[in-house]
Amino acid sequence: MDVDVALLEGRDAGRRQAWGEAHALLGAADAVRPLDPPDVELLVEAADMLGHGDEAIVLLRRVERVARTAGVRDGRLELADGTRPEVANVLWCTGFRPDVGWIDLDVFDADGEPVQRRGVVEGRPGLYFVGRLFQYAMASSMIQGVGRDAEFVVRHLAGRSGRAPVAARAVGSRKPSARGAGTGVSPG
Repeated sequence: MDVDVALLEGRDAGRRQAWGEAHALLGAADAVRPLDPPDVELLVEAADMLGHGDEAIVLLRRVERVARTAGVRDGRLELADGTRPEVANVLWCTGFRPDVGWIDLDVFDADGEPVQRRGVVEGRPGLYFVGRLFQYAMASSMIQGVGRDAEFVVRHLAGRSGRAPVAARAVGSRKPSARGAGTGVSPG
């Protein structure tokens, strides 16, 4: 089977949650040509859903950890070690305090809250918020409600990129994971 066909069919199987099919197709494509990060994430999810936790852990080792994010210079991410990687997306997690004072953009109302609808900032393509108090519902800033809002934002972001979103899951888990603060980057 052609690698590109296997990728397309594997992604489709993942969208349908046909985990065995997604695992087989993406695994076959990966054996011929290393998968891009979003496809690796889908293969990890398929392996996890099939109970292949050891395989999922090996696949997750492909994720590149980078130095702490120091800021943004000239519109590009800058890491603490001075490198400026080419990335398509940055997920900047600030933890449990709603501090957005470091964002130097005209996207806030008189009370200092971001002007957004379900996390999407109109007029600023690529800027999103998750976990804000009453972002969409009362539970938006709580662990039991943030997942719905995050899924909405990810689907919007994926729609902009033309790629299908992949649900983030912890290895060995059947529920979306709640992880600590950090920065994740996906190669551009």
